[in-house]
Amino acid sequence: MKKVVTIGGGTGQAVVLVALRNIANIDIKAIVSTMDDGGSTGRLRQELGILPPADPYRCVLALSPHQEIYAPFLRKRFSNNKKLRGHRVGNMLLAMLDQYTGSFKEALGALEEVLEARGRVLPITTKKIQLCAEYSDGYKVCGEDAIDDPAVDVPLRRITRLYTEPEEEADKEALMSVTEADYIILGPGDLYTSVLANVVVKGMGEAIKNAKARLIFISNIMSKRGQTHGMKISDLVNEIGKYCLRKPDFVIINNGKILASIKEKYQGKGEHVIVDDFSSRQTEIIKTDIVKSSEVKKEIGDRLFRSYVRHDASKLNKVLEKIIKL
Repeated sequence: MKKVVTIGGGTGQAVVLVALRNIANIDIKAIVSTMDDGGSTGRLRQELGILPPADPYRCVLALSPHQEIYAPFLRKRFSNNKKLRGHRVGNMLLAMLDQYTGSFKEALGALEEVLEARGRVLPITTKKIQLCAEYSDGYKVCGEDAIDDPAVDVPLRRITRLYTEPEEEADKEALMSVTEADYIILGPGDLYTSVLANVVVKGMGEAIKNAKARLIFISNIMSKRGQTHGMKISDLVNEIGKYCLRKPDFVIINNGKILASIKEKYQGKGEHVIVDDFSSRQTEIIKTDIVKSSEVKKEIGDRLFRSYVRHDASKLNKVLEKIIKL
């Protein structure tokens, strides 16, 4: 039974968990960020004083073999009730379980039981902390949402230091799962606000450095304005090495085709396909088609529509199974 740990947040980690859940004879643990402070999850964090539920709930759903049945219901947003308006059903369900049990981890366990999840979801910490970034010009900002989605009039700068306030220890069970892992998977997902947000929590970088596990990094396909604009794959890998205190053993890079119409929409937002310039004698580089391009209309606050380039779970399944079964 191989022990596989994923570290991240957002839709990227959920795709990896879908890819993993049908691989036989593996034990899956998903370490997920708890610093989201935007949208529905940010409102719940403020109003109820709970940890943000969106990414953890999304991971539990991804681990469920019944995902296709439950997803339409759990992803539905309330619209009629003024107080509930904008909240997802899944977020509210996890928030209710948290309030009733008095423990976020117990709430996650209950949701895993109901959805028959094929793995465990572990918050990076149960302490209330903020993600902070320092930029190349010395400017500092705290708040995952502010880092993730900077205002249009904010000048684009490179993040030079990522940290948390206050500094709190990572969850002990999360640290233990990394120590015992055979494989650790980082990405895909926003480099700083989803992936490295977990690594900078006290103790996690050292745990990854000292782990016996093979370290797998799945590179993003598109850049993110305010985070990885102008960066190449070698830059992403260097940042992973900087915070994890070791280089990846495997780097998975997409070489599948992306529709020109979707590229143009990303370019209109100041985002681009991340250039593959990576080479290494110490790292096994896997270049393959793992992309799933689709036009998606989505409402995010006052912002409407964007095209998403996502990783394809079924394609990732084949790549990851081959690595894990080596």
